[in-house]
Amino acid sequence: MLLHWPAPAWMTPALKLVLLVPFVVLAPWLGRWCDRFIHADLIQWGNALRILGCVLLLTPLLPLIAFSVIGLGNALSAPARYALMIEITPPKYLVMANALLEGVTIVAIISGALLGGYLADQAHNVPALYPAVGVMMALYVLAVLINFTLPRTKASPQHVIALAAGKRWRDSLKVFLQAGPGRIALLAASLLWGACAVLQVALIDWAAQNLQGRLQTTSWLIGIFAGGIALGAVIASRYIALAQGLRWLPLGLLLAAIVASLPWVFTLELALFLMLLLGILGGVIGVPLYALIQAEACRLMPSGRAVAMQNFSENTAVLLMIGLQALLLSQGLSVYAVLQIFAGLLALGITLLLIQQRLSSTRHVIEG
Repeated sequence: MLLHWPAPAWMTPALKLVLLVPFVVLAPWLGRWCDRFIHADLIQWGNALRILGCVLLLTPLLPLIAFSVIGLGNALSAPARYALMIEITPPKYLVMANALLEGVTIVAIISGALLGGYLADQAHNVPALYPAVGVMMALYVLAVLINFTLPRTKASPQHVIALAAGKRWRDSLKVFLQAGPGRIALLAASLLWGACAVLQVALIDWAAQNLQGRLQTTSWLIGIFAGGIALGAVIASRYIALAQGLRWLPLGLLLAAIVASLPWVFTLELALFLMLLLGILGGVIGVPLYALIQAEACRLMPSGRAVAMQNFSENTAVLLMIGLQALLLSQGLSVYAVLQIFAGLLALGITLLLIQQRLSSTRHVIEG
């Protein structure tokens, strides 16, 4: 729709921004809502809001409003989904459970990316895209029906008071950030999450310039990237234990190097290979980090608050990086410059975390 208008370049990352704002703004209350209400109900409310967002896409309203509503639905359901997984999964199976959840989610991403790219390529004007929105609504309705099979865990009878929730949220975040492995894992996961979000947005312009690609080409790239994450998640679940969550963090430097090399990639075959490799690295690094974060957080606080805190950190990183990306594009920088800048930031962040991890390990040995 943005391409058919046409819209300014900053509008594409802006859509990603408004999707994530509810995760950050509502963070002090999302965890308590998640712990207060039945998780299956929250997931259904999230689906209802996403259906409403699809309806708004069919109106003359700005797409930013529709995406804001969809983002609110995401913010409601995401903590509930992961909190439900944590509650019904023993700690020793958390890496495997995360891998399974990420795997089936990525299958959906690949299918949706390919189907969405195909539907978008068939459209020659904005009204011709309305059937694609109808397909999205139908899939969300199907999700509502499937979610009726979710187990209904018990809710905690607690009140969500604004000031008290905000104070407890700050206290929970402070306690978690004082834990060495948990803090490093949370910061590393947030950095990787933000980098992946920037890459997803940048792929649209990069594929158009380097690969002369249509939207369907971009969908293939995103689909292969997501498939690589699924493969990396399988590898992580099979060979990486929970206690080894930080051991594979140095692979993030290789990930940054691949992103930095993308401006010199001009063939679809090489691009697909690099997207697959990027996805595998992201899965191998990210899935154990998520499991370590959840295990550490749930040791210190209720599951809903733990997942909301994780979402807050990751989506704050995404907001900052996508915001910087929109700012750079609005100043006339090319997608090549954006990829180089963010590859450098990713490498710098990983290096600082590795130094912090080494210092923490040394201090622990000395104190022991």
